[in-house]
Amino acid sequence: MEDFLDKIEAFLLAGDLDAAQTLTAEHNGASPLKFEVGQALIQSTLGNQQGFVKHLRSAEVHGSDSARVLHLFASGRLLEDDRAEAEAFARKSLQQGDHIRTWEMLAGMLSIWPGRDEDAKEAYASLLARQPDNYNGRLGLASLHGRVGDLPAALLQLSKAALNSPEEQTPWQSAVQMFTDQGWGFGAQALLSITRQGHHEDDVYALLDFTRLAIATSFLGAMAEEVIGDPSEINDGLIKLAANLTAPLQLRIVRHVYSYGDLTNAQSVLELVQTEGLKPFHHGEALFLEALIVDKLGDPGEAVELYTQCLEVDPYRLDAAANATVILLHKAKDGEDVLDEFEEIIGAVPDYLRRGFGPLYINEALYLNHQGEHGDAKAIFESLVDDERVGMYARKALEDLVG
Repeated sequence: MEDFLDKIEAFLLAGDLDAAQTLTAEHNGASPLKFEVGQALIQSTLGNQQGFVKHLRSAEVHGSDSARVLHLFASGRLLEDDRAEAEAFARKSLQQGDHIRTWEMLAGMLSIWPGRDEDAKEAYASLLARQPDNYNGRLGLASLHGRVGDLPAALLQLSKAALNSPEEQTPWQSAVQMFTDQGWGFGAQALLSITRQGHHEDDVYALLDFTRLAIATSFLGAMAEEVIGDPSEINDGLIKLAANLTAPLQLRIVRHVYSYGDLTNAQSVLELVQTEGLKPFHHGEALFLEALIVDKLGDPGEAVELYTQCLEVDPYRLDAAANATVILLHKAKDGEDVLDEFEEIIGAVPDYLRRGFGPLYINEALYLNHQGEHGDAKAIFESLVDDERVGMYARKALEDLVG
């Protein structure tokens, strides 16, 4: 069974539905369990929830001692809201194999069922004992603590979740929302200040400071400075911590300091970042931030090169493509030949992403219009008139074309 699951999951991950179907069909009649499980996985990939559940129910009849199959049975029962069977299958799965994703599922389902808070806490504790940096586990436990009003415990778990995945916005948004819902803007600042007085790793100090700033600006608005004092003091503290932090947190500090217009310190912290071995998202972020800084310092040509490198590392950085094409548009209007550079940037982004991101797609239209290809430009402008981000500019461009 494990070899079958490995093969079909690899086919589905690669998007090869035909191979998955062929493999599954080979077991029709000879191995009903594999056939039904294979069909369930295919239906799940196709987004057919009913088909997924139907085939799993058929597979249950044949029984299994595979932890992975039992996990699937639990998933199917959960979708049917059959709580008792979902929990039973999840626990059977854990008896057969101590898999993290099953602990995640068990803890998650228990946490949303009334009256099961203590059981959920036990499940999250088991999950985090096995994988302390589990992001979903920290978020789930934070939600549990927040629901019962234990805000200090919730804040601690949110901080740890953010520490594990600094690029994720959910922990910050959850912290702000939790305190806002409780009408606790001023109290949150007091709690964060008290929590910060404890003994923590530098990463936690940085995360607590980011949360203080987020809550102050989101909840307290104009009164923020009265409560937290001069934000520059927090910024200075973050800069001092930077040398001892992980690369993702260093990048967060760079972006934060840059937002205050402090290019010197943004550049100095960015120089601390070691990009070797970073995930594409973080490596791309480092190149993106460097491009922002050098552009502000007056070197748009170098900025375009850095944005191009960013896209080579992470083709999904649509903001890098948009920023680069803005610079190239300005160069084109000044009479420079930027056709090759523009096409390189546009070509680095998959078509379906480019057309779905207004700030980039409108730049393509503006360049086409500049090149005299008015018909193609007009078609793009017309497709963007209702875009929330660039619709106003698309309508203005169409008026200018008519005029």
